[in-house]
Amino acid sequence: MGVNASALGLQWMPRLGKSWRRWINRHALRQVVEMTPAILRAVPPLPGLPAPETWRVGRADWTLTDVIVLAVGPEDSAPAAIIKLPRSAAGAESLRQQATILGALRADERLADWLTLTPELLASGQLDGQPYFVERALPGIEARLLLHDRAAEERLHHAAVQAVASLHRRTQATIRVDAAALERWVERPAGALLRLAVNRPHARRNEDALARLRAELGSFLAGRTLTVSWIHGDFWASNLLVRADGSVISGIVDWDRAAPQELPAFDILHLLIQRRKLLAGQREMGPAVNDLLRGAGWTTREQALLAESAAAPALEPEAGRALLLLYWLHYLALYLAQNPARAWDEGWVSNSLEVVLQCL
Repeated sequence: MGVNASALGLQWMPRLGKSWRRWINRHALRQVVEMTPAILRAVPPLPGLPAPETWRVGRADWTLTDVIVLAVGPEDSAPAAIIKLPRSAAGAESLRQQATILGALRADERLADWLTLTPELLASGQLDGQPYFVERALPGIEARLLLHDRAAEERLHHAAVQAVASLHRRTQATIRVDAAALERWVERPAGALLRLAVNRPHARRNEDALARLRAELGSFLAGRTLTVSWIHGDFWASNLLVRADGSVISGIVDWDRAAPQELPAFDILHLLIQRRKLLAGQREMGPAVNDLLRGAGWTTREQALLAESAAAPALEPEAGRALLLLYWLHYLALYLAQNPARAWDEGWVSNSLEVVLQCL
């Protein structure tokens, strides 16, 4: 794919995907839009705005995770709130998890003014068996829509690193890696992947590769002193809201994978690897991780972004390899736990799991 075609794909594919999902789910969307007045009656008044029950639906989307998202607010005004209606048990659990995490973040005095970047839960409940969650709307546009514009893309990734690095710095602590940390970061996720890998055609090869991975990471981590912090856990362009020129991050959404006492490098590596995947037109992130493990190296721009953040050790050969493998292990195990059907997706297993195991 040429440069112009790649830019065109980055610009229009997200929009076309949303339009297609709206079309094929149009009847369900129409039904939940009819529930909006009853949901809005549960929303408390917001300063300077008309009563919520007078608001109108401005946009309705069906996400890839089967959550209906309604933007609502006063007529002829910017959205004041976002209504999220999960259409699956997994979607409902994800939104409940996010509500718990956002509550924990808002209770953390260290974050104070930083919390303007996060959603605020206004109301939640059930209506005729349908769970709903209402969040205050955040300003800005989805950062992924700017990836076709090289200058805007560079600005938004710089701004993104600065925004999440502030979260990391404000919540950081130092720990010594003990058996419990090794269990959490290595043994538990490796065990989850092993249960999948041993049912593949190359089961023995996969099992041996995971054994080498566990030994390598255990040797690197045991007894080491590391900085940990809150992380977002799924920090990439689709979960960022930005000013139209990409220069300012105005919101960070989808916090269901966030956690305290994690490695801040996970957020920066995820941002950069997802960027590589999108710019290369790849469906999964395994090939990008494979390239880095085989010595492709970070670009000058990526090195600058790593150096600006708490992920700077990823630039050092030994630490960089270990952090990359830890990130991959963490992300893949968590993603598989939230999306268990992927275990039967031949393309996903090959391009997310086995393409990386081949490097070990």
